[in-house]
Amino acid sequence: MSSRADDKRSEAAMEDCKKNFVMPLSKHHIDTNTHPVAFDLERLGYALESELTDVLFAYVHGSAAHTGVVAPHSDLDIALLDDHLMITHTSTKR
Repeated sequence: MSSRADDKRSEAAMEDCKKNFVMPLSKHHIDTNTHPVAFDLERLGYALESELTDVLFAYVHGSAAHTGVVAPHSDLDIALLDDHLMITHTSTKR
């Protein structure tokens, strides 16, 4: 069972996350991906590992995770876990 102090710390962490992490509801204004884009999951993993040193775990999900291809007008969905809290991010289209 959590204590009031734990609840307040969790609440404070969530508020901090909201202040530092903004994700718009729509990204149609940056939808420039008109053709399928293939990606190498292993290379993506190495790139994430080298660039995001605070991230403990990354999970690629959605249709591109199964096919290795980002469909036209779609995006690449990646969930990240760092050592403080979990954040979810949908990448911009490429």
